[in-house]
Amino acid sequence: MKKSMIVAFLMLLIHLPVVCAAEFQQGNLFKIKLVSEHETVQCEYYSPDTYQCEKNGYSLDEKQAKRELSLLFHQLHLRHDVKVEEMVHSLEKTGYNNVKFLDVRWMDSHHRLFTWIWEKDK
Repeated sequence: MKKSMIVAFLMLLIHLPVVCAAEFQQGNLFKIKLVSEHETVQCEYYSPDTYQCEKNGYSLDEKQAKRELSLLFHQLHLRHDVKVEEMVHSLEKTGYNNVKFLDVRWMDSHHRLFTWIWEKDK
């Protein structure tokens, strides 16, 4: 019984990144700039297959950029009606300590552009 539950859980984990990637690529544009206590991340996705990402001033290769963009997209719980404060809270829960600035731009498959900008009070 335990072995079958473990196998089922592992199968779910294996398929999770594929599902996230599929959701991520449904849009035409996804850009994010995130500044936290110890990290600065700036990433961009343009449909159909342009991925660029920079972390703390270092460029990631295309495979790493795609992985980082997919992870951020998933961590933000991005949807049309999400509040920017929810995004910041979610990022802080997943390891981005003391978020200071967040700028997210997402164009969905219907070519609607959504923009969220948040800056911590000084």
